Amino acid sequence: MKRREALVAMAAPLLVGFQPAAAQPTVARGILAHFLDLIIPADDVTPSASALGVHTELEDAVRSHALLSQLFDYGLSWLDQAGGRSFLSLSPETQQAILVHAAQADFNQIPGRFFAVARLLATEIYFSKSEAIAGLPLNKAPQPDGYLPPWS
Repeated sequence: MKRREALVAMAAPLLVGFQPAAAQPTVARGILAHFLDLIIPADDVTPSASALGVHTELEDAVRSHALLSQLFDYGLSWLDQAGGRSFLSLSPETQQAILVHAAQADFNQIPGRFFAVARLLATEIYFSKSEAIAGLPLNKAPQPDGYLPPWS
């Protein structure tokens, strides 16, 4: 089992007892890339989530689990309705305010659970790619080469 599959498998039981609100799961997943770019934006050193295709891999992972798929349907629907009109048409400040609300929301409600699960899975996918950390000033770990031998 891959690490990503294990994370999805661990997240799926959290959805037991999930009671969706009155939202309709008809929102296209087109806003997922933008949502993830707000969570993992590009900067001078690292690319954004959508630049690395995180949204595509996340959609594939979510699609393979019925409960996660349902959570994302309702979460994206909530996200698209939270500002009174389409999420993509809202100002950046309003979009950020909606994300802050979701990040602080009760985990047992759609906004909180959707945000937590989406962020967990998206960051796992993002940091599994070498391009995500290529520009960071990280020292190479000595373990792949073995410890320096004081015994030789």
